[in-house]
Amino acid sequence: MYKQVKNANDLMEQSKEYPLLLFKESMTCPISMKAKEEVDSFVSDGSPYPVYILAVQEQQEVSEEIAEKLKVKHETPQIIFVKDGKVVDVLNHRDVTAENIEELVE
Repeated sequence: MYKQVKNANDLMEQSKEYPLLLFKESMTCPISMKAKEEVDSFVSDGSPYPVYILAVQEQQEVSEEIAEKLKVKHETPQIIFVKDGKVVDVLNHRDVTAENIEELVE
């Protein structure tokens, strides 16, 4: 289902092998919990790309490092579509829906 983010360098290397989605979530935010349901729906319908998940409370340093390497302002919830080590597009907050993620990867 989801892949765990070990560190920013591994994520960057993986994105050079194949496009991927990174879902950053807050475990205490109601908006993030709703976004997680949307991402779950997208994944269960069959994501064309691997979906990595990062809980910012548990991996704050990794989250900050990813934001720095990708030059994406940290927000949660957040979906980052990464290909060849570069950001293709980003969804934040209430824009993280299964429908929007589907459009993002088309």
